[in-house]
Amino acid sequence: TTWKEWPTMIKSKLLILVSHLLFPNLIVAFTTASHMEGTIKSWGTSLMASKAAEETSAASSHEEPPNFVVDDFEEDSTSGKCMKTADVLSLDTIRKSLIRQEETIIFALIERSQFMQNRNVYQQGGLSELIGGVDQKETRSLLEYMLQGTEKLHCSVRRYTSPEEHAFFPELLAEKPLLQDLDYPELLSPINDADKINYNSVLMSSYLSEIVPAISKSGDDEQYGSTVT
Repeated sequence: TTWKEWPTMIKSKLLILVSHLLFPNLIVAFTTASHMEGTIKSWGTSLMASKAAEETSAASSHEEPPNFVVDDFEEDSTSGKCMKTADVLSLDTIRKSLIRQEETIIFALIERSQFMQNRNVYQQGGLSELIGGVDQKETRSLLEYMLQGTEKLHCSVRRYTSPEEHAFFPELLAEKPLLQDLDYPELLSPINDADKINYNSVLMSSYLSEIVPAISKSGDDEQYGSTVT
């Protein structure tokens, strides 16, 4: 069965479980699957109406579409509103960011549920078998391979210099970011190492042992890349 075919009660409990696991102190943004599906349909309807209006407007007008190039923007940067890093990390923006992240995670889990569990992508040393050979030096899983590659790329654009970002494999991120460092405010107190709190191991354990079995069917459908994307 697919996600849409699951009973509403099961989907509701699943979404609430996931939200509590990942954001235990937040109010769940979507408390029922029906509410979430209605929101998706609403977005789809709005997008279709907007696209139809654009096509109608384009058909009735013979003017050339605007050419947006850098020269079209004013050179005076003070004419627009600018924000500092301290503003981006205010309580209000952090609250909004957490809500968006929660929604993003829920939709990502819906996408993950389209594939079987494919447990071999999470097994230590499974990468060497999936690429067609047994390499004694390759002890990573396919999931670890994907995470490490993604984190190296994101590290190059200073993602992990932010106090709200924590890599799963920080020991592999030795290279200096390409972008200049930002001036971040002190968000957490260093007392009792509060500023070093990291739940990555808890999240990974919960995802593999509880979430994957709950949202996907057991078995193997060979869609390994999509499974860990």
